[in-house]
This record gives sequence, structure tokens and C-alpha cells, in this order.
Amino acid sequence: MMERALGETTTRARGNVSDLSAWLEVVPAETIRNRPRLSLNASRIFYLLGRFEQAEECIRNTEALLKALPPDADTEHMLAGAALYYGSIASVRGESHKAIELTRYAQERIADHHHLLHARANFTLGLAHEVAEQSTAAVAYYLQSSKQATTAGVLFLAVHAFGAA
Repeated sequence: MMERALGETTTRARGNVSDLSAWLEVVPAETIRNRPRLSLNASRIFYLLGRFEQAEECIRNTEALLKALPPDADTEHMLAGAALYYGSIASVRGESHKAIELTRYAQERIADHHHLLHARANFTLGLAHEVAEQSTAAVAYYLQSSKQATTAGVLFLAVHAFGAA
């Protein structure tokens, strides 16, 4: 149930992050480590809380689990999500080049219909370009993020990205 709730929440960007964090605290660490989707979704919650080391640990764990599985569309999608989340962490750390590289890699692998993931990716690219003092590119990425977040029905991100532009 926890895995489904986290997946739905992180997919739709709804929910109270502090409640989700509290849930993660009571789930045995081994349960998170053994489930790649749960681990990837947990990484997003830790990222939102600014707990980047924990987020990276979950991402590394997710990648290890997924690389042990036969490749399929779902596995590739989650690996792209892992790259995107690594890129998000790099952008807030001011590692613009790394953030851009990881995020573009992820975007190439995320299906076009995943508007929320593309919105997050474009927000990350906006931030990375902003940190690199490339304001024209930053504004363009933020506006694209806002448009995609609106399409995904995630108004908080749409407004946040529009305001960042």
C-alpha cells in the first residue's frame, strides 16, 4: 500500500511531503532497498526535503536493482527517472554542467506523454542554466516546464516554474 501511495503521490505531485517522510521512517529500510519503484519514489521525497544524501542512496539502490533485471520499457523508464533525479540534485548543488548532462540524458529516454517528468526536467534545466548565468535559456526552460506542468495538471509546479521565468 505504501508503495502505491508513494507512486501515486510522486507521479501526480500531490500529498503532504512531511506525511510521506513519516511513512518512510517507519518502513523497514530493507523493504525500500528491495523495491526499485519504492526506492526511486522515496528518493524524490528525500530530495524535496533537502536530504540529498539519502535521495542519492535511494537512486543508487534503484539503479543497482534495475540493472540486475532484464531490460524492458518499465525498467528503462525508471532508469531515466533516476538520471533525472540525479540531475535535480546536481542543479540545486550548483553543478550546472552535470545537471544539464544528466537531465538531457533522462529527457531523451522519457516518453513524450510523461508531461510531469518532462516538466520536472525542464525546471531542472532552467535552474541549471540560471546558476550558469544563462538567463535566456533558463527562462525558456522554466516556461516550458510551466506549460508541461499545466498539461500534467500540476498547478503548483506550473505556477512555480512560471514565477521562476
